[in-house]
Amino acid sequence: MLKYSPPNLSEATLAQLEALTNRVVNRVGRPDKYVIASRLFSAKRPASAFDEVRSSLKSVAPQIDACYYCERDRHRDIDHIIPKSIDPALAFAWENYAFSCTICNQDAKRSKYSVVNANGDLIDCRNIIGTDLEKPVGVDAFINPRTEDGLDFFDLDLATGIFVVKPDLDNISRVRANFTRSTLDLNADGLSRTRRAAYSGFVRYMHAVDDAIHDNDQERVNRIIQEFEEMGHPTVVREVWRQRSDLGDIGALAERVGHLLNIVQIGG
Repeated sequence: MLKYSPPNLSEATLAQLEALTNRVVNRVGRPDKYVIASRLFSAKRPASAFDEVRSSLKSVAPQIDACYYCERDRHRDIDHIIPKSIDPALAFAWENYAFSCTICNQDAKRSKYSVVNANGDLIDCRNIIGTDLEKPVGVDAFINPRTEDGLDFFDLDLATGIFVVKPDLDNISRVRANFTRSTLDLNADGLSRTRRAAYSGFVRYMHAVDDAIHDNDQERVNRIIQEFEEMGHPTVVREVWRQRSDLGDIGALAERVGHLLNIVQIGG
């Protein structure tokens, strides 16, 4: 789970989203605002504006069009990072959109939303849905992939494919990491297996390109690089680079071929 910065939208599309926002905020009360926001978002009109939204989000997604959260290519959707049932005024806010699979968005995340107060207490905010109750004061518990890097909160255990909360986080950040991991079920068996497979595949690509370089076979090098670019799972790649000093021969291999496979850039 990384940070994604999609290209800015055109002024025309931003104006169209603002016009939709105005139709929502001009209603009185959260319940009525949510009704109109849901109806307008379901319609996704004008279509040209939402085509641009989707295209911009997709352009930086893992493996071209996979999910920002789980990095798998499964029935893509536009997700509201802060659910529109919590804050209907953000239903058409460009900065509140993420590219997500429907499983992360509709099955896992849904309308789950909490804040963390100054004492580090997690406060579930779903009780305000359908009411005019004020949202509790606190930091959004869900890690925002448009503004935050998940690897500032997690370490990925490459051997198991499991996300581990960093041990040196402050209390609020630790609560946020646990909430995000739980909300998206990031350590589900299927996801951890996929990450383990991606790690094994990445190691094979590194060995293959290293062998091709040794054989002075530039055509094979180019073919391997092209195949690698379609592999996806950039979090795995990032972690190999970030943990390279602890990975022995694999870390040394990453140092040798990282410039070719672009993992130096992915590694930040």
